[in-house]
Amino acid sequence: FSLSINDSCGTFSPAITNNSSPNQSGQSLTDLSFLWDLGNGDTSSLPQPGPSYPAALQNDTSYLISLIATNTFGCSDTLTDIITVYPNPISQLAPNATVDCAPFVLDSSIVQPILYPNANDNYLWEILSADTSNVITSFNGPYNLNYTILNDGDSVILRLITSNSHGCKQDTLHQLFYTIENPQPGFVLDTNAGCHPLTVQVTDTSTQGVTHQWFLDGTLISNAQNPTLTLTNASNTNDATYQLKLVITAGATGCADSTEQTITVYPTPQASFASIVPTCPSVTLPLVNQSTFKAPESYLWSSNSTLVSFSDTTASDPDLFIGDLQTAQDSTVTLRLEVTSANGCVDDTLIDIVVYSRPQANFSMIPNSCGPYLLNPADSSTGNILSYQWSIDPLPAGNHTGLNTSAPVFDLPVSTNDSIRYIVRLEITDSRGCQDTLSKPFTIYPKPAALFSLSINDSCGTFSPAITNNSSPNQSGQSLTDL
Repeated sequence: FSLSINDSCGTFSPAITNNSSPNQSGQSLTDLSFLWDLGNGDTSSLPQPGPSYPAALQNDTSYLISLIATNTFGCSDTLTDIITVYPNPISQLAPNATVDCAPFVLDSSIVQPILYPNANDNYLWEILSADTSNVITSFNGPYNLNYTILNDGDSVILRLITSNSHGCKQDTLHQLFYTIENPQPGFVLDTNAGCHPLTVQVTDTSTQGVTHQWFLDGTLISNAQNPTLTLTNASNTNDATYQLKLVITAGATGCADSTEQTITVYPTPQASFASIVPTCPSVTLPLVNQSTFKAPESYLWSSNSTLVSFSDTTASDPDLFIGDLQTAQDSTVTLRLEVTSANGCVDDTLIDIVVYSRPQANFSMIPNSCGPYLLNPADSSTGNILSYQWSIDPLPAGNHTGLNTSAPVFDLPVSTNDSIRYIVRLEITDSRGCQDTLSKPFTIYPKPAALFSLSINDSCGTFSPAITNNSSPNQSGQSLTDL
């Protein structure tokens, strides 16, 4: 006998053709009797039975078909053949989870096929849209699935298609995977920028039923719902930025989500200017600004003394004038510099300056005299005087002495033409280099000219000569009557 097919996927019914021969002249197939063992538990005496073989479960199944042909003489012959039935592919999954928080990674750690090595040769994974209308992506191989559901509240259909090399009918399985909706994070800041040090009040606006984790530049700093932050900036010139991140976790599902904001802390300028050594009063000094800041900046100079002034109170490096404090003791004045940066951040600094007491120049003398006259001003100056410098203006010719001592002598000549007004000036310097000056006037009156003439110088007496008085005061604006 012969079979139309010896192997196939079940269920199948091969056609059997009985080719037996009686080998006796005058006889044919109909003169033989047959006993079939079809291997599937059925027997038959038909010349050509029609057996059916069910599908195999997981492994190849073989059936032994035997035929015993017997002639009319009782002689027989036996022939056997084998039928093989292959199992159909089987698609089965063993998912560890079908729902999770986003991102939900579908890979071999979450879902694996149940392997039927004799039934399945090929595994095709397909990720379908939730309505199965679109194949998003696909993967080949039992362990090559790797797809991530990125968004919360999303879903996909996972389709597994198995096939084998015998061409048996493919098997298909669909499984839904989805992500839980995440809690909604949110927070507001009472300010997101300000000067160092910056205090920020954070108010949580997230959905309820969550725990809070606050991270500042990646470091966990608080689990409070509404924390208060104090942020600093060690620089005086550059902004400092912080990244504040909130991670919330839903207590019911364990799903988490996050949001973050940037906070900027502006630098506080550092007000500074060069110190000033103790100084004498009535002096102008340059100020050297040494401040550091974020440009553009502005300045404001001030002092606690009304005798201190600045060439420009808003300049970077103004000149400082310290007036005469007129004190017998050393005194202290305070300078203040306030610096404001580009972002309105302010710093100030104070420096005290010791102002020496100045020596007090003083002398006495008569206010006027007739010439010639030796003028001796009497010094009454006070202080630790180191040097004297006397002068007179205009400087007359004469022998002037002691001009660098406390007892000068000015040789003032006679005047025959108007009064001469002199200015006597004293400049003293003490041991610390502080100076004082004092000037006083002194007037030399002119010497009048006594002059008269007689009408007659001699005569016989008694006689009365006429006298004409020709004297002159030698002073403009005056006449004989002023003598």
